[in-house]
Amino acid sequence: MNLEELENSYREEMDQLGNRLQNAVLALAQAEAIIAQMGDIMQNLNAIVEEFIQQQQQ
Repeated sequence: MNLEELENSYREEMDQLGNRLQNAVLALAQAEAIIAQMGDIMQNLNAIVEEFIQQQQQ
């Protein structure tokens, strides 16, 4: 392997690493959005249950 081949191999691996990192960051952002949606759903469920309990007490 000469210097040019080494540089090419290094660049290819760095490109692949960068792509994988970008994919991981995108997946993390998607997971964060899903978790936030789940939190909203839980709040809605809590409100529904609280309303039901209040109605039963009346």
